[in-house]
Amino acid sequence: MVTRAQMLQPAGRTAASLPNPTRHRDVSFVRVGAHRLRVSRQGEGPPLLLLGGLGNSLGVWDNLVGELPDVDTIAVDAPGTGFSSAPVLPLSMAELADVYVSLVRSLGLEAVSVLGLSFGGAVAQQLAYQSPGVVERLVLCGTGPGIGGLPGDRAALQELASPARYYSAARSRRVAPLIYGGRFAREPERFDHEVQQRLAAPPSVYGYYCQLAALVGWSSLPWLGRIEAPTLVLAGDADPVYPIENATILGEAIPHARVEILRGGGHLFVMDSAGDIAPSVKAFIGMATA
Repeated sequence: MVTRAQMLQPAGRTAASLPNPTRHRDVSFVRVGAHRLRVSRQGEGPPLLLLGGLGNSLGVWDNLVGELPDVDTIAVDAPGTGFSSAPVLPLSMAELADVYVSLVRSLGLEAVSVLGLSFGGAVAQQLAYQSPGVVERLVLCGTGPGIGGLPGDRAALQELASPARYYSAARSRRVAPLIYGGRFAREPERFDHEVQQRLAAPPSVYGYYCQLAALVGWSSLPWLGRIEAPTLVLAGDADPVYPIENATILGEAIPHARVEILRGGGHLFVMDSAGDIAPSVKAFIGMATA
């Protein structure tokens, strides 16, 4: 059963918006079936697989990884994003989940905690449902159940229908308040690093539309009640893409879930408010090894 939703208060720390360059990062390419995936592994402790949103490359995790020195973070460019190879044919949610199961096995791990952001949160739900033995704990950030959830702002969703923001710094800065809200809207200077990593490792146009295709017709509502992994649902109350009602839906449907709401948090709170959510993530993931 979902516990009472907690409100996380933003700490307002400038350091939370900056990546930590002092920690060693192991970036490599891992062959998983027909896919060549770029993977970044950093830190020691309980393993945490990080699944990004539409078009996101490894850079979206820089700030959060910097806040989790005692966690073995495993970030990956999804097929068709960053420097990973694009799939020959679009992959369904179930097929994407299978790719990540194979990745976990290729890394010599039996089970991991999984944190999914936005589109990655949808993939994470699918992964926890169809491969329960692989997912110890599940963290869902700024995401929803697909069909049956509450749609976001129409203008934000229209902008998400195109990868154009990944190829133009000016466009990326212009649409950031519309799509992401939160601190990126209130403090636009926080978005500079996001723009840099976006232009350095954009998704392919084909890879981006493959991800969109995976969402067509997808819904987790028919089977959310069969997810076995303890689940932490994190949401911002200023998210233009996934209104917080989606967090409530997930929290009420997943048997062992609790919901925490970040006050003033936008869609990319894992990036612009990493220091605010890291304590909850660390406590939750740490419990997996207790």
